[in-house]
Amino acid sequence: NNLKEVNDTLGHEAGDAFIQGMSAIFTQYFRSEDIFRIGGDEFVFICKNIREDTFQLKLENMRKECEAAYPGGLALGFLWEEAPRDIAEIVQRADKLMYQEKMRIKARLSRERPAN
Repeated sequence: NNLKEVNDTLGHEAGDAFIQGMSAIFTQYFRSEDIFRIGGDEFVFICKNIREDTFQLKLENMRKECEAAYPGGLALGFLWEEAPRDIAEIVQRADKLMYQEKMRIKARLSRERPAN
């Protein structure tokens, strides 16, 4: 979340450091060959041969670590399917879920910030 704001206010080096830091956390929980940067601050994880409970646990632990390192910096949209047939459709559905979470995070952060 907010890569453009980081780049605009702190510079592109800070934005690059943000992406690198998040990526380092991602690879602690998922294999690098399963992680694809699709643009800006958006990534897709396509994990084969993983049980749903393992997948959910990895996501939750990754989310906690990202939140500790970069509060409000991660919005997730995810789906798990036993035998997916259309990866593009799954990515599209996950993208919609990610944007819903992004809106919830922005709303939460705006409530937490004191008014100037």
